[in-house]
Amino acid sequence: MRKYKKVKVEYEREEIISKVCDLCGKEFKVWDSDSWSDTAGVISETHLSIKEGSDFRCEGYYTLITIDICPDCFKTKLIPWLVEEGVKIQRTEIDY
Repeated sequence: MRKYKKVKVEYEREEIISKVCDLCGKEFKVWDSDSWSDTAGVISETHLSIKEGSDFRCEGYYTLITIDICPDCFKTKLIPWLVEEGVKIQRTEIDY
């Protein structure tokens, strides 16, 4: 027979609180779903990455390349360049 009791466990972890744009060098805040008061209802999130590698049922490997880009550079530099290269940009509004 096993007897159990609830134990409170405290630990520390690192969280990203801001990033620096790889294009303009400006620091920008990362949206955190747990801090609604800090964002004042404004959400702006950008994420560019590529994952390359192999996946075998029990093991694998990959290389992850990530680019940190601020929302301003995303809208004023990246999107215009993509459009110039022929990419059709799709905008979707989402209500929740």
